[in-house]
Amino acid sequence: MSILNQTISNQNQEIEKTKHKSKRIIPSPDSFFMDVKCPDCQTISIVFSHSQTIVTCRSCKKIICKPSGGKAKLVEGTLYIKKIK
Repeated sequence: MSILNQTISNQNQEIEKTKHKSKRIIPSPDSFFMDVKCPDCQTISIVFSHSQTIVTCRSCKKIICKPSGGKAKLVEGTLYIKKIK
């Protein structure tokens, strides 16, 4: 099935999510911002999902996020919520 035969209204959203970000009918990024809660002091920090630097808590200076080459890895025990526009 070619892209010319498909319409936006007939496209299944689950199939669109599995495609590469540049191959989607309507391109959208895979990255996002998230609220991350420190496991020790419960302070909330805003972190980018593909952060390329180590992120520390502002109040207790504990590492809450480490870069991994793609998506950033959260330290065990941290909780996060994806930010909505």
